[in-house]
Amino acid sequence: MVEKDRALTIAEGIATEISEKYAKLDDAAIMEIKTFPALFLSENHQYGRTDPDHRAYFGFVTDIKVQDNGIKIYFNKYLPIPQQLLNENMSRLAIKGKSGFNELNRTHWAIKRIDLLEELKAAGLVPAHL
Repeated sequence: MVEKDRALTIAEGIATEISEKYAKLDDAAIMEIKTFPALFLSENHQYGRTDPDHRAYFGFVTDIKVQDNGIKIYFNKYLPIPQQLLNENMSRLAIKGKSGFNELNRTHWAIKRIDLLEELKAAGLVPAHL
């Protein structure tokens, strides 16, 4: 569950055109979002860092439900990734922030202008055959 004011908004650091295209979460936007590779993670356990056993997951959104209390995102997770490695690859993954605090320290939902799968492969975070 993501709070509506933290989902696909410019305040969460996503480009205006991405927010305008997807934030309304109409049927067309949801169908397209479901084709994007995605990362699912929880907040870092420390500022800009997390524990070695803290896992994020690579996967895909399977459904989105807008509710009065927030946006519920359903997903399939396929590969675990040590979340600290995401912190260490901030620039490659378009994660905003600095070493002491970054966007993985705040629960939100963003869509980035990167080829996520290719960047994860280049960083050695997912197998090259995907």
